[in-house]
Amino acid sequence: DSQLVDSLGAFFDSLLPQAGLDLSKPADELKPAVAAMYTFSYIWSIGGSIDEAHWPMFDELVRDLFVEHTQLPNAGDVRDYYVALPSVDFKPWTEVMHEFKFDPKAAFFSMLVPTVDTVRYSYLLEKSLSVSKPMLFTGHSGVGKSAVISNLISRLVDGGAWASLPISFSAQTSARRTQESIESKLDKRKKTLLGPPPGKRMVMFVDDVNMPTLETYGAAPPVELLRQFLDQGGFYDRQKLFWKAVSDVVEVAACGP
Repeated sequence: DSQLVDSLGAFFDSLLPQAGLDLSKPADELKPAVAAMYTFSYIWSIGGSIDEAHWPMFDELVRDLFVEHTQLPNAGDVRDYYVALPSVDFKPWTEVMHEFKFDPKAAFFSMLVPTVDTVRYSYLLEKSLSVSKPMLFTGHSGVGKSAVISNLISRLVDGGAWASLPISFSAQTSARRTQESIESKLDKRKKTLLGPPPGKRMVMFVDDVNMPTLETYGAAPPVELLRQFLDQGGFYDRQKLFWKAVSDVVEVAACGP
């Protein structure tokens, strides 16, 4: 439950730059914008992990909870809309969906046809990364998780402010090999501090994070290493056993249901 609240706060923080709130104004004038941002953040944090079968009930819950604070469109589902900051209007994702332009010279696997799903999940991931909040994409094989993530990361890297660290897990992946892969892409800022090249942030995309074979006691060592990185911000040197902190790296992962 605490993680859901933390995610809500992270999404809310990510929307603040777009909102451009003038804090010198009376509180009553700011309430519509704050309520709209909170509603959107609630939908994609508290409701972010709800399966499709329960969307109608969640849609009804959200409309009942926020009916006095936010004007949500009556048509469709609450997930069909985004808050078009700096206004407080909820508009359909289709309004920000770009037309697909076929490039005959582009590799087939690099093409991503825009849909409502690709647009909204790319938007949510970009907002999450902007506030250094890790994110997990889950779903059945072939639904486009990796394609959406990779496409956004490619755009961020092309922008110059981000670097990428792609890792793909398999049944044979070990914790040692995972740590070596991570460290090989990071600069040594200090003896006990690792990070991306100066002036950049890094997104570490771990694909098929559910694939490593479980050990005797039911744990997956590579996943435990990632958990340690998320919880404590680093890992131990395997030779000299001192702690190595990792900064400016945000993890994104994808896995099956």
